[in-house]
Amino acid sequence: QDANELDIMPQVDKIRTPEVDQRISDMLDRINRLRLVHEQSRRRHEEQARRDEPRAVVTLQPAPPDSMSDEILRSTFGVYGHVKRIERHPSEAFVHFERVEHARAAVAALSCSSSLAG
Repeated sequence: QDANELDIMPQVDKIRTPEVDQRISDMLDRINRLRLVHEQSRRRHEEQARRDEPRAVVTLQPAPPDSMSDEILRSTFGVYGHVKRIERHPSEAFVHFERVEHARAAVAALSCSSSLAG
């Protein structure tokens, strides 16, 4: 059924005035601006989440042995905070944390332990 043919339309037409139409239009404009602000904010937060904090990286030298998988490294370092990713190179490995505090906690714990020694 067409919206213009609904039974309620005659009652709505009785209360519609230019002022009511303007208020509705203003509210819809505010809703649209809020939606745009929300989308921009969400995009900005997503970009920040994708960026690596350069100080939130633990460098492992020498690199852990190949027998120590990324999953093992992730679970080992995950105790100290959220591990975003692990990057391996022949002579070193990098554990990228979400927050600097997490990396610092891992470094403090590693300086008291040699559990990753090959």
